Amino acid sequence: MALLTLRAAPGSNTTDLTSLGQIAINLAKSQVQSIQALINNIEGPVTNQTLRDRLDQCREDFTDVEGDVDGFSDLLCNKDYAGLVNSVDSADDKPTGGDTAFDDGQPPEPDELKQASKHFQVLLEAVGNIAQKLQGPGV
Repeated sequence: MALLTLRAAPGSNTTDLTSLGQIAINLAKSQVQSIQALINNIEGPVTNQTLRDRLDQCREDFTDVEGDVDGFSDLLCNKDYAGLVNSVDSADDKPTGGDTAFDDGQPPEPDELKQASKHFQVLLEAVGNIAQKLQGPGV
């Protein structure tokens, strides 16, 4: 799935792994912003306070992860691949989407949010895989 996402991105036909990493990072940044906008759109007409609270928690989670994602480009540009791997791992360990906010299933996580969160996880995995390849074997 990560390959399909990256192949669809402009400029992704490059053989330069660093450039491909930057494309994946840009897509991940864009996805976080899209998810935050999606949460705002979903929350707008919602009157159920429990759902509003859970959407607020999702927004906070993605705001927290956004801070990590914002640092990915600098790590890549500085060729700090080990740092990038660690930062991706840190971001991946944080709850995003319905990881914790909707864990009891009531109310259920909106399908749009669930799919957007999965897409973000795929992009995060792609960045991590590229960072590991750039880091090289035995590190």
